[in-house]
This record gives sequence, C-alpha cells and structure tokens, in this order.
Amino acid sequence: MGRTNWILLAFGLVACLALTLLMQQALQVRKERVADPVAGEIDKSLGSRLSGPTRWRIRDGHGAEKTGWLKLQPTVGVREDKLALDAGEIVWRRMRSGIGSLIVHCDAGFGEASAFAVPPPWEPGRPLVRLEGESAGERVAEPPPPNRPATPR
Repeated sequence: MGRTNWILLAFGLVACLALTLLMQQALQVRKERVADPVAGEIDKSLGSRLSGPTRWRIRDGHGAEKTGWLKLQPTVGVREDKLALDAGEIVWRRMRSGIGSLIVHCDAGFGEASAFAVPPPWEPGRPLVRLEGESAGERVAEPPPPNRPATPR
C-alpha cells in the first residue's frame, strides 16, 4: 500500500469516529427533549426571549419538599426578573404538587448570571427574590421555606 492509501484510510477512520460522536450527542439531546415536557413547554411559550435550550430538574429541597431548578438562557435585552416570573408561572401550573419551591437560573453567557426564587402564583404576598451565589456552578442559596415569608434583598 502506498502512502496515499494510508492517508485516505486515516481520514476515513477519523470521519467515522467524528460521525459516531455526533450521533451519540444527537441521541442524548433527543432523550433530554423527550424526557422534559416542562422545558419543552417553556421553549415553546417563551422561545422568542431565549437564546438557548431550557434545562429542568428537580432536587431535594427543604425537608421532604422538592426544589425545581430551571436554567434559562435569555436573549440580550430581556429583563431576567420578568422572564423568571413568566417561566415560573408555567412551571408552577404544570408541577403544582410536585415541587415546594422553584429557582430560576438565568445565564445569558456573558459571565454574569442571576438566580431567582419564584413564588407560586397562588401566593401573591410572596415577592420574587434574587438569590446570591456562584453562577458558574449554579451554587446559590436555597430559597426560604414556603411556610415562612421571603424577604427581598
């Protein structure tokens, strides 16, 4: 075999490996989309104000209650607090009995991120609370428990 044949063989193997990795990534993204009807509804309703995909997960919160975590990527110029309230309304409507608190993490990708504790719409006395913490690792302070009124910062 000549040198040209080895080069073509190497390019073919690299192309096969790249195609395999891209297909695995596509399948993973598809699984996430199918498994997340909450994120799908938010993308459908608020998609014009988002620059990236929505991520949704449920974590253990205060005691036996679960905390919903929603990660949004707003477009430039969108008010993050208003976006968090609108997205929170959708989440609370769908997950009314599934979660006890909701945190919406807004990160436009410019290094500055915001996290909000979004109260349920049926509790009008509780304000939207901006949480402090590290944006890169999504380590933010937990929202106050639902039985105690939140204090804005």
